[in-house]
Amino acid sequence: MLGDNCGSSYLNDGYKDMLLNRLQDEDYLLKNGETLEAIVNRLIPDFENEYKRRVNVMKLPGHRVSDYEDISGPLLTRISALLENQIEQAVAKDLVVKVCVKIIRCMKLTECSKKVFLVAVASGAVLRALDKKNGPERISQSSYGFLRREPWQPKVYPGHERAKAKESELDGEKYVATIDYFMIKGKPVRPDHQFPSFPTYHTFAIDAERFLCEELLYVSDTATESHCSRRNIKNADAQITGRIIVDMTFLRDKNIIKPVFPEEVSSGMKHYRVDYELVAIVEGRALRYEARSLAGEGGKVWGNGRFSIAAAFREGTA
Repeated sequence: MLGDNCGSSYLNDGYKDMLLNRLQDEDYLLKNGETLEAIVNRLIPDFENEYKRRVNVMKLPGHRVSDYEDISGPLLTRISALLENQIEQAVAKDLVVKVCVKIIRCMKLTECSKKVFLVAVASGAVLRALDKKNGPERISQSSYGFLRREPWQPKVYPGHERAKAKESELDGEKYVATIDYFMIKGKPVRPDHQFPSFPTYHTFAIDAERFLCEELLYVSDTATESHCSRRNIKNADAQITGRIIVDMTFLRDKNIIKPVFPEEVSSGMKHYRVDYELVAIVEGRALRYEARSLAGEGGKVWGNGRFSIAAAFREGTA
């Protein structure tokens, strides 16, 4: 039977083409080396995670109903033609179709002459989708990384050399806000991959009311180098795409952690330090990220987030 590439990832292409066409004359957007394609690519995750799943015209005042029809219409027409062709072939060969799949808007009831609907589905595609561990490698078109507060080490990390370091009044150390990428643009990513964990810590004043630890996840369509300042030109297009906020006050209240003192040569003061690990896990076309207690302490999950990264792969990627 004939087949066709008409999965939902092609809706992203339709949305991208619509935006490129609509913004092609907006020259004022192209500043500081910005490109129209880079701007549009940063909008794709919002479409993938929100608007593609929940069509809500009222939430997008600038969009018209026809926008959604223009994006999904051509794909639905191809799906309808594909299924109709497969059904006709199955009927002509007296084949018994054992699997039925619910189809949305693929055809009208008045267009069918039979009371019984036979829906053909490519079983190989289903088996391929279920077999995550043996799936093909995917090449990421974007980089994902965590915002990090790294000790200033210009001799170790070239990205620190011109970065502006800030001294912590708590431990007296100098730190640089950088982005540490774990999923790199142009690199293959398996559909069931767990990246190496990131040892992380936050410091709090002795009299802090709450110990709120915030972790920010960034995405970039151009960056591939870690340990560069957030304000470095290499991270110019990096955008926040997720966050975790974990309340760790219980560690102090239950006497699980004790106050620590800075090094004698530093100008810090007595404070609390909260240590844990950040872990990122690819699950098919989704990315899950967690804040966990240290491995030696059981690896308990204290906070997590999850979102789709389908837009990070080329169309047709499993």
